Amino acid sequence: AQRELEEERRRQKEQEPSSPLSNLQLEEKRSGPDIREFEHANVIKGVYFTCELLGGDEAMTKPELMEAIEDFLKAQLLCKDEDAVVPAVLLLYSVNKKPVREVAVETIGKYLQNIIENPGEIKYRRIRMGNKAFQERVACVKGGVEFLNAVGFNEALEPMKDGDAPESFLVISEANASDTGRLVTALSMLRDGQSVPIKVSRETTIYRIGENERITMPSLPPDFFDLTAEEVRREQQIKTEEVNRIDLVNDFAATARFLQPRACRPVKLEA
Repeated sequence: AQRELEEERRRQKEQEPSSPLSNLQLEEKRSGPDIREFEHANVIKGVYFTCELLGGDEAMTKPELMEAIEDFLKAQLLCKDEDAVVPAVLLLYSVNKKPVREVAVETIGKYLQNIIENPGEIKYRRIRMGNKAFQERVACVKGGVEFLNAVGFNEALEPMKDGDAPESFLVISEANASDTGRLVTALSMLRDGQSVPIKVSRETTIYRIGENERITMPSLPPDFFDLTAEEVRREQQIKTEEVNRIDLVNDFAATARFLQPRACRPVKLEA
């Protein structure tokens, strides 16, 4: 009887129309920016930025400003009287993408850490410039080689071992390698570095219009104000935290009222 019941259920399930939802296959959406072009793109192109490092007076587009920052920091690296470690770190953090920068910082940090722990080891005091890992992790990153130069590395032609043809190495002298305090400070600056701060220019504009003239406001389509999924989640998180704070305040107020001593009322006793 149990077998017949199971067979009857199987036949009924086969006869039922399949749900459209069961046939849907959802593709995982790749994370990344949703880049769209609208007719109002020319309206929002005029976003300009300033930087206090450059004086903060001239407003530029972001690509122009980043190029100006790079030129300024490279010029600072050429100043013999200034410590080149600071502009090298700023250059490394300001003009490179985060994944590339993190790899470079990790690799250079290992170079310095090995020298700090083993200042007398010759193998740690030179870096083969033709090495594939060095080329992919440091040489291609703006500010990477500049930082190594700032801590005392200089390019030199040396054989890999006796009898080999000379090739390019970055070599730090024994004296610079023994200056552990300076290397520790440089390593700390490298790991805790920050990019040059920039800010959006207010770009105040004064319009001169006639008596019967009006300033035409840009017309933006409704989807210009649409929120992305990440923005919606962020707003929801903010609202949730706000509600939790309000509940916490209300609970605290209720507890305070409950614990507040009640006023004693006089009791009249009759004989």
